[in-house]
Amino acid sequence: TVHELGEVLYRVLLAVAPTGPLVLAGHSMGGMTIMAWAADHAEELADRVRGVAFVATSAKVGEDRVRVPLERALMRASARAPRVAPGRLLSTRSQTRLLYGRETARETVVPGVTLIRHTSLPTLGRYFLALQEHDETEALAHLGAVPTRVLVGTADRLTPVTDAWALTNGIRGARLTVLPGLGHMLTYEAPDAVAGAIGELLTRG
Repeated sequence: TVHELGEVLYRVLLAVAPTGPLVLAGHSMGGMTIMAWAADHAEELADRVRGVAFVATSAKVGEDRVRVPLERALMRASARAPRVAPGRLLSTRSQTRLLYGRETARETVVPGVTLIRHTSLPTLGRYFLALQEHDETEALAHLGAVPTRVLVGTADRLTPVTDAWALTNGIRGARLTVLPGLGHMLTYEAPDAVAGAIGELLTRG
């Protein structure tokens, strides 16, 4: 579940940054992980977190995202499949259309697609199903006292601009940056914009 990921984040923080101020940044499911951690560890959030960057993510799965035909049935089958990776069964073309903006260069697309091709089918299937149950709308109130940046691409088909607006409106004082023509994989498509948002949080007085 996404809340189990939140507990993984908690253990990571205990291991690598047990004390002191924090700036947290998460892309897609990483952003959802931060929201789950914030809901379950609100006191630590208030005491330690000095900024949060949410990149191409949402508080819950919205109605505007692109849905692949038979996706739920396929993901249920994947969740029960042997622990093998899909490899080239996932074509570069299909992943590009789903995850990236239309003008994204091939050299930008290939690394992300390669990572997905090497992720096991059960992992893909189980986390897809977990995300369908994800709803951290109530957790957003905890983030209202934390400087928060939200980034989204206008061509994001998984966590579209409407999701980003809902996220921004749910967090008091959050700032939204909309990147024209870009898709879901902003860490590949717009690394300077992502790094700039994180850097701004890191350098706040």
